[in-house]
Amino acid sequence: MCSLVPESSVELTADTTDRRWTVMVFMGTTTTDGDASLLHAAEADIAEMRAIGSGDGLNIFVQIHGNGVPRRAHISQHAPTMVEVPVDQCDPAGGNAIASFIHWSLMVAAHDARNPNHHSMLVLWGHASQFVIGRSPSEGRDIGWLDFAGLPHALDRSREDLPRLDILGFDAGAFATVEMAHEFGHFASYLLASQSPTPIPNWPYDQILERVRYPFGPMMDPAELGSHIVRSVCEAYASSRPVSLSLIDLKRVPELTVHIEMLARTLALAASSFPDSVVDVFQRSQTITGTPYIDVTDLCLTLMRESADPMVIESARALGDFLVSPLPPLIRSSDEGAGRPFVVEHGRNSIELARLNGISVYVPHVEPSWDFASMRSLYQSFQFAQASIWSDLVHVLALEDAPVIPSGAQSAPTSVEKRRDSVFVCYSHYDSSLVEQLLEHLQSLRDSGVAKVFSDRDIESGSLWQEKIVEELESATIAVVLVSPKFVNSAFIREVELPRLLQRAWEARPGGGLRIYYLVVNAVAESLLKELGLFQFQAAYDPKKPLARLRRPDRDVVYARLTESITQQVQRTR
Repeated sequence: MCSLVPESSVELTADTTDRRWTVMVFMGTTTTDGDASLLHAAEADIAEMRAIGSGDGLNIFVQIHGNGVPRRAHISQHAPTMVEVPVDQCDPAGGNAIASFIHWSLMVAAHDARNPNHHSMLVLWGHASQFVIGRSPSEGRDIGWLDFAGLPHALDRSREDLPRLDILGFDAGAFATVEMAHEFGHFASYLLASQSPTPIPNWPYDQILERVRYPFGPMMDPAELGSHIVRSVCEAYASSRPVSLSLIDLKRVPELTVHIEMLARTLALAASSFPDSVVDVFQRSQTITGTPYIDVTDLCLTLMRESADPMVIESARALGDFLVSPLPPLIRSSDEGAGRPFVVEHGRNSIELARLNGISVYVPHVEPSWDFASMRSLYQSFQFAQASIWSDLVHVLALEDAPVIPSGAQSAPTSVEKRRDSVFVCYSHYDSSLVEQLLEHLQSLRDSGVAKVFSDRDIESGSLWQEKIVEELESATIAVVLVSPKFVNSAFIREVELPRLLQRAWEARPGGGLRIYYLVVNAVAESLLKELGLFQFQAAYDPKKPLARLRRPDRDVVYARLTESITQQVQRTR
């Protein structure tokens, strides 16, 4: 099958700036009731990996649990044996087995987590998750997807070695869900998973790894490799059985939380008046018969077509666009994976899966055979269930009694007119001294009740700062953007704040969109303003005269005029 190669013989590139991939496949082959053994399938996949082998910037590692003593290997094209895992590294309890495997793999590969050109992918194969969370079918029942709320806690054991994976993949099961995205958002940059049951063996490892070891050009970055895997899986099963696979951008999970919550609240209000219609819409978006999931994009499309509630339509449109629409183009976006939608890539190979669009969410009432009452406590252990009223909404709809509004839903806005104007200040911390002076002027908007003003200085200690920023960004009606070289180089601004601000400004629908005022703090090229997407908006002050070069009294004049412009804008739209 494969061999354990001593660390001294691993082929490594001396230049640490070269791109390098460490691919780790953690396999679970336990036979469960009614299922055939997965051992032969595991051997077939390992043979595909061995056909490519490690080298040329690629290191492949495998560990197998479930049939005898756990074994592992650093895959090469030559020697045929694996070695037993040391006894002290076998126990899956508390995530010990997976953490030991990751630590060993990274050590042998000389992976440097601080080097942005050293990439990593962990694939959980077959029943591997049982051995990550330390449970097995012998404890009285099969391990189901609801048990995986404990999976991130097991993976956290490896954070010292690898603060963040580039890709976390599931070569088994239907794990492309909102719940899983929330669970792994802090652990990996991308999630590779299916919305549908997957055949075993599934991924064509020889096709996938060949492009990594022998690339046509530069070695693929995480988004490119993830997209390549999606296409390869769907092509491999084009003529046999239905499969799907999604690549999901976990860095944008805070935005997903805001959009889902907005839709949940508007649906909760609608369900209080028209429960049957809401139940029916969910039912028609079921992913696959026999499963308690709906496709989120399909739900959004159905709500936009059939709902008469403008708030439901607007929330559904915002969530749907977030899932499938590319962001406005940004400088260097193709190099870093920015500019792509939340569902970066989605593939399916059959008309039977036409309803699937990349990500699902739990809605128990769509599957009548599902025992949602006994599973609710497990579902509540998910981070998503704790962060959103979604769980309350779908479990209320699953009851036979008339639905009631879940706790907190009454706070949802009921009309565009009730929205309060809000100013979002977008800037780099390196420009804080100039921002402080600006906020002194904008304070008058707060004091007079003209508009709320938000900057990240308003976030309380201990709060989830990313989620708070995204929440305020979504509710803003006006944005003040302070541009500088440091602003451009901020990954969070470039990948999260600015793309969404531009997208909302371009929407320009009744009751939607926002107004952007931008100021140049330190000199930036006009071409850069164009690439950022800001040049098409009217600058609040001459961009050829950066604020940093002005005397304080002159900046006061600029800020005062800006404050007056915002006041007039608010008055015109009320």
